[in-house]
Amino acid sequence: MKNATLFFVLIAVFFSGCEKQEEDVPVIPEIVGSYGYVEILIDPGDGSGTFQPIQSLKTITFHVDGTVTSNGDLCLFTPESVEGSSGTYSDETRTITTLLCSPLKYQLDNDELIISYNCIEPCKAKYLRIVD
Repeated sequence: MKNATLFFVLIAVFFSGCEKQEEDVPVIPEIVGSYGYVEILIDPGDGSGTFQPIQSLKTITFHVDGTVTSNGDLCLFTPESVEGSSGTYSDETRTITTLLCSPLKYQLDNDELIISYNCIEPCKAKYLRIVD
């Protein structure tokens, strides 16, 4: 009888440790994806600046792991895509950080990404999400 009781106690302990644990489902930030550079804003100092279309092959990609890469310089709002660069981003503070410049603020509105650069007068780059 003791053996049967011990057997059932061991089975109960064994199966109580097999509770199915709920796994944390990672939240993918809305910004994750690739964007192409389409417009530039350089304000002349009187607040009259507007976005102007540009021709550029420069892209920026936000990865799930919090990194950001570009085929151009992340610190510059020039349209050239000569040398790549990388950094990190914070979805919470909406900033991009690299080793080469002060953090850059960004805003995302649907598929439109606007990065604000550290200029005396407003200077911004507008990117559109690239749909694969």
